[in-house]
Amino acid sequence: MSTPPKVGSTPGTPGSTKTWEPVLPLARIRRLIKSEGDVHQVSGEASFLVSRATELFLEMLTERSASVMLSESRTQLSYKDLAQSVSEEENLEFLQDVVPMKTSAADLMDSRAAKPVEG
Repeated sequence: MSTPPKVGSTPGTPGSTKTWEPVLPLARIRRLIKSEGDVHQVSGEASFLVSRATELFLEMLTERSASVMLSESRTQLSYKDLAQSVSEEENLEFLQDVVPMKTSAADLMDSRAAKPVEG
């Protein structure tokens, strides 16, 4: 039976003594949390966990967007890939207002012309 990974160890390396270093600045995360109004103090552990959760979320979003890119046989990740992965994944529905699918001006004009004018 293998030993469980140590807290703070690098993912995928059970028993590693190398600790995970946050990519996002913890002081900035702490400031963002405090900016919500009701929070006056933020523990180091809380800012560390928010940083790690954010990194894992961004990793998941990037992987899903990269799979969209690869399915279209391309090598450059674009906004379209992010928007498509957000629109296709039910658990990313909360991002649809932030990362909408692009619409061309011609499509908007066509849809506007197709609607009857009320009055």
